Amino acid sequence: MGAPTVGTLALVSAATMLCTPVAGRQVDRRGSDAVNLVCLLGIIASAAVLAFANLGGAGASRH
Repeated sequence: MGAPTVGTLALVSAATMLCTPVAGRQVDRRGSDAVNLVCLLGIIASAAVLAFANLGGAGASRH
């Protein structure tokens, strides 16, 4: 893997380390169903962004 890929994976890992304690506290307060729903909605939103990004945008090269 190149340096940009490793850097991106490191950022994802850092975000995970920061979010895990917050999610744990929210599970204690609100229950696991509510936290799982929020996480699922976040995953769906992320997948939508990635799907549209794959189509290209204003900066995409058209050959």
